[in-house]
Amino acid sequence: METERKRKSGWYFFVLFGVLAFFLITGSHQLYSQSSNKETTETLLQAIKTTPDNAGLYNKLGNTYADKEEYDKAIEFFLKAVEIEPKNANAYYNLGVAYTNKMEYGKAIEAFLKAIEIEPKYVNAHNNLGVAYTNKMEYEKAIEAYLKAIEIEPKNADAYYNLGIEYATRKEY
Repeated sequence: METERKRKSGWYFFVLFGVLAFFLITGSHQLYSQSSNKETTETLLQAIKTTPDNAGLYNKLGNTYADKEEYDKAIEFFLKAVEIEPKNANAYYNLGVAYTNKMEYGKAIEAFLKAIEIEPKYVNAHNNLGVAYTNKMEYEKAIEAYLKAIEIEPKNADAYYNLGIEYATRKEY
Protein backbone atom coordinates (compact mmCIF):
# COMPACT_ATOMS: atom_id res chain seq x y z
CA MET A 1 0.00 0.00 0.00
CA GLU A 2 2.87 2.37 0.83
CA THR A 3 4.41 1.71 -2.60
CA GLU A 4 1.12 2.42 -4.36
CA ARG A 5 0.76 5.71 -2.47
CA LYS A 6 4.32 6.71 -3.50
CA ARG A 7 3.56 5.77 -7.09
CA LYS A 8 0.37 7.89 -7.09
CA SER A 9 2.09 10.86 -5.47
CA GLY A 10 4.93 10.57 -7.99
CA TRP A 11 2.41 10.51 -10.82
CA TYR A 12 0.57 13.56 -9.42
CA PHE A 13 3.87 15.40 -9.12
CA PHE A 14 4.72 14.53 -12.72
CA VAL A 15 1.34 15.79 -14.01
CA LEU A 16 1.50 18.92 -11.87
CA PHE A 17 5.04 19.64 -13.06
CA GLY A 18 3.96 19.12 -16.70
CA VAL A 19 1.00 21.49 -16.37
CA LEU A 20 3.15 24.11 -14.63
CA ALA A 21 5.83 23.82 -17.30
CA PHE A 22 3.21 24.20 -20.03
CA PHE A 23 1.84 27.41 -18.52
CA LEU A 24 5.30 28.82 -17.97
CA ILE A 25 6.33 28.08 -21.55
CA THR A 26 3.14 29.42 -23.17
CA GLY A 27 3.13 32.49 -20.93
CA SER A 28 6.74 33.28 -21.68
CA HIS A 29 6.03 32.77 -25.39
CA GLN A 30 3.33 35.44 -25.20
CA LEU A 31 5.72 37.80 -23.44
CA TYR A 32 8.39 37.02 -26.05
CA SER A 33 5.92 37.66 -28.88
CA GLN A 34 4.88 41.00 -27.40
CA SER A 35 8.48 41.98 -26.79
CA SER A 36 9.56 40.74 -30.21
CA ASN A 37 6.77 42.68 -31.92
CA LYS A 38 7.72 45.86 -30.06
CA GLU A 39 11.38 45.41 -31.03
CA THR A 40 10.41 44.68 -34.63
CA THR A 41 8.29 47.83 -34.77
CA GLU A 42 11.08 49.95 -33.32
CA THR A 43 13.64 48.46 -35.72
CA LEU A 44 11.40 49.13 -38.73
CA LEU A 45 10.76 52.71 -37.60
CA GLN A 46 14.51 53.27 -37.31
CA ALA A 47 15.08 51.75 -40.76
CA ILE A 48 12.43 54.04 -42.26
CA LYS A 49 14.31 57.04 -40.86
CA THR A 50 17.38 56.06 -42.87
CA THR A 51 15.53 54.89 -46.02
CA PRO A 52 12.18 56.70 -46.09
CA ASP A 53 11.52 55.69 -49.70
CA ASN A 54 11.50 51.93 -49.02
CA ALA A 55 7.94 50.68 -49.61
CA GLY A 56 8.80 47.23 -48.27
CA LEU A 57 9.61 48.67 -44.85
CA TYR A 58 6.27 50.47 -44.68
CA ASN A 59 4.49 47.28 -45.73
CA LYS A 60 6.28 45.24 -43.04
CA LEU A 61 5.52 47.91 -40.45
CA GLY A 62 1.87 47.80 -41.49
CA ASN A 63 1.94 44.04 -40.89
CA THR A 64 3.32 44.49 -37.37
CA TYR A 65 0.45 46.84 -36.54
CA ALA A 66 -2.07 44.51 -38.17
CA ASP A 67 -0.70 41.66 -36.03
CA LYS A 68 -1.50 43.80 -32.98
CA GLU A 69 -4.98 44.49 -34.45
CA GLU A 70 -4.14 48.20 -34.75
CA TYR A 71 -5.74 48.42 -38.17
CA ASP A 72 -5.87 52.21 -38.51
CA LYS A 73 -2.12 52.39 -37.98
CA ALA A 74 -1.59 49.40 -40.30
CA ILE A 75 -3.66 51.08 -43.04
CA GLU A 76 -1.62 54.25 -42.67
CA PHE A 77 1.58 52.32 -43.40
CA PHE A 78 0.10 50.21 -46.22
CA LEU A 79 -1.11 53.42 -47.90
CA LYS A 80 2.38 54.89 -47.57
CA ALA A 81 3.82 51.72 -49.15
CA VAL A 82 1.55 51.97 -52.20
CA GLU A 83 2.20 55.70 -52.46
CA ILE A 84 5.93 54.98 -52.75
CA GLU A 85 5.51 51.87 -54.91
CA PRO A 86 2.17 51.94 -56.77
CA LYS A 87 2.79 48.50 -58.30
CA ASN A 88 3.16 46.75 -54.93
CA ALA A 89 0.44 44.09 -55.12
CA ASN A 90 1.31 42.71 -51.69
CA ALA A 91 0.81 46.09 -50.01
CA TYR A 92 -2.58 46.46 -51.72
CA TYR A 93 -3.50 42.95 -50.59
CA ASN A 94 -2.48 43.74 -46.99
CA LEU A 95 -4.46 46.97 -47.21
CA GLY A 96 -7.51 44.97 -48.30
CA VAL A 97 -7.12 42.57 -45.39
CA ALA A 98 -6.86 45.48 -42.93
CA TYR A 99 -9.98 47.11 -44.38
CA THR A 100 -11.78 43.76 -44.18
CA ASN A 101 -10.84 43.48 -40.51
CA LYS A 102 -12.32 46.95 -39.97
CA MET A 103 -15.45 45.84 -41.86
CA GLU A 104 -14.86 48.51 -44.51
CA TYR A 105 -15.69 46.12 -47.33
CA GLY A 106 -15.97 48.67 -50.14
CA LYS A 107 -12.43 49.87 -49.51
CA ALA A 108 -11.26 46.27 -49.12
CA ILE A 109 -12.72 45.40 -52.52
CA GLU A 110 -10.94 48.35 -54.12
CA ALA A 111 -7.62 47.27 -52.60
CA PHE A 112 -8.02 43.60 -53.62
CA LEU A 113 -9.00 44.64 -57.17
CA LYS A 114 -5.90 46.82 -57.38
CA ALA A 115 -3.71 43.92 -56.18
CA ILE A 116 -5.30 41.70 -58.84
CA GLU A 117 -4.83 44.36 -61.52
CA ILE A 118 -1.11 44.40 -60.71
CA GLU A 119 -0.79 40.64 -60.25
CA PRO A 120 -3.72 38.87 -61.99
CA LYS A 121 -2.88 35.43 -60.56
CA TYR A 122 -2.76 36.58 -56.93
CA VAL A 123 -4.85 33.72 -55.52
CA ASN A 124 -5.25 35.08 -51.99
CA ALA A 125 -6.39 38.43 -53.38
CA HIS A 126 -9.11 36.68 -55.42
CA ASN A 127 -10.19 34.59 -52.42
CA ASN A 128 -10.31 37.55 -50.04
CA LEU A 129 -12.07 39.61 -52.69
CA GLY A 130 -14.76 36.94 -52.51
CA VAL A 131 -14.88 37.26 -48.74
CA ALA A 132 -15.33 41.04 -49.01
CA TYR A 133 -18.08 40.60 -51.62
CA THR A 134 -19.81 38.06 -49.38
CA ASN A 135 -19.75 40.51 -46.49
CA LYS A 136 -21.26 43.16 -48.77
CA MET A 137 -23.92 40.61 -49.77
CA GLU A 138 -22.76 40.67 -53.40
CA TYR A 139 -22.96 36.90 -53.66
CA GLU A 140 -22.62 36.45 -57.42
CA LYS A 141 -19.40 38.47 -57.42
CA ALA A 142 -18.16 36.47 -54.44
CA ILE A 143 -18.75 33.21 -56.29
CA GLU A 144 -16.91 34.57 -59.34
CA ALA A 145 -13.94 35.53 -57.15
CA TYR A 146 -13.78 32.09 -55.49
CA LEU A 147 -14.05 30.34 -58.85
CA LYS A 148 -11.23 32.48 -60.23
CA ALA A 149 -9.04 31.59 -57.23
CA ILE A 150 -9.77 27.90 -57.87
CA GLU A 151 -9.04 28.30 -61.58
CA ILE A 152 -5.63 29.78 -60.75
CA GLU A 153 -4.86 27.28 -58.00
CA PRO A 154 -7.06 24.18 -58.26
CA LYS A 155 -5.90 22.84 -54.87
CA ASN A 156 -6.72 25.99 -52.91
CA ALA A 157 -8.68 24.65 -49.95
CA ASP A 158 -9.70 28.09 -48.66
CA ALA A 159 -11.35 29.04 -51.96
CA TYR A 160 -13.23 25.71 -52.10
CA TYR A 161 -14.33 26.14 -48.50
CA ASN A 162 -15.57 29.69 -49.09
CA LEU A 163 -17.31 28.65 -52.31
CA GLY A 164 -18.98 25.77 -50.47
CA ILE A 165 -20.20 28.10 -47.73
CA GLU A 166 -21.56 30.44 -50.39
CA TYR A 167 -23.42 27.64 -52.16
CA ALA A 168 -24.73 26.23 -48.88
CA THR A 169 -25.97 29.65 -47.81
CA ARG A 170 -27.82 29.94 -51.10
CA LYS A 171 -28.96 26.28 -50.82
CA GLU A 172 -27.33 25.50 -54.15
CA TYR A 173 -26.10 21.96 -53.67
